[in-house]
Amino acid sequence: MGTFFLIALIAALVLGFISSSIWSGKGGSSGAGFAIGFFLGIVGLVIVLVATPSQAAAIGGPRSVHNSMKRECPFCKEGIRGDATVCPHCQRESPAWTWNDDHWWKLDTDGRWVWLDESRRQWN
Repeated sequence: MGTFFLIALIAALVLGFISSSIWSGKGGSSGAGFAIGFFLGIVGLVIVLVATPSQAAAIGGPRSVHNSMKRECPFCKEGIRGDATVCPHCQRESPAWTWNDDHWWKLDTDGRWVWLDESRRQWN
């Protein structure tokens, strides 16, 4: 955590120097420019520290990454979300995949549950 704050402080200082340079180039006081840039850098840091945990919780945390997995609609062959039951393109229904134990699962044609090995793009 200490390294993060050191990097954030350096970033705020860099923003202060950049805004100081811009501010003085436009005829203003370089000290005022530095203060504004540094202050905005600190405000940005506070926003990142406060907003990130609540946003992660709102979207389901780290496990929400599985929602980006696409599958092919069996009817129109367009890409749809793995957990979708209705294709947004052709509006036809197809069985959705299920996310469980860090794998996608579906019912096979034999009625067995199989899981997707994403590295090999193969159902097991």
